[in-house]
Amino acid sequence: MPTPHTIIIAEPDPIFGSVLRVEFTRGGFTVLMASDALEAEDFAARTEARLVLLDSSLPGVSSFDASARIRRQPTYDRTPIVLTVRDAAPRVDRAASIAGFTLVLVKPYAFSDLLDAIEPHVPPDDPLLTTRATLTGLAAPSAREWGPTPPLTWKSAPDSGLTQNARVLPIVRGSGKRIPLTRKP
Repeated sequence: MPTPHTIIIAEPDPIFGSVLRVEFTRGGFTVLMASDALEAEDFAARTEARLVLLDSSLPGVSSFDASARIRRQPTYDRTPIVLTVRDAAPRVDRAASIAGFTLVLVKPYAFSDLLDAIEPHVPPDDPLLTTRATLTGLAAPSAREWGPTPPLTWKSAPDSGLTQNARVLPIVRGSGKRIPLTRKP
């Protein structure tokens, strides 16, 4: 049985980390979830990962320091190391490039955005790209535009009792007891 490819994720948001873990696991990857940058660095020392994701707001050791130490390891000279941040800033980009990050990805992002961002940084036969077709869950782009919810409106005829103000609507409950329902002004 071949050794599964490994992804290291250090994400402080448990929901977002779980989504990433599920999507990569569905693609056949082994996902190591690190609670902080030091643990991600420890995972990187023990295994050769295909991708490392570090969040900028991890507790303890700085993600930038951890990335620099991971990048110095012999098997991580070409591995994509992604920094996820809440807000983009030129100083963060400069610090990330000095620390050895491959790219900076601003949150929130879709799983397909992550795959698109790392695509130029991996060879064409890399498992991250070859298994992309199987990653169809949250990786699929959404066709729906999310925006404000429309106001609630009654979808009834103009002469309906629902549209006439202060008209009694009889409601039958149980064994035929009529309970009047009125709309208060």
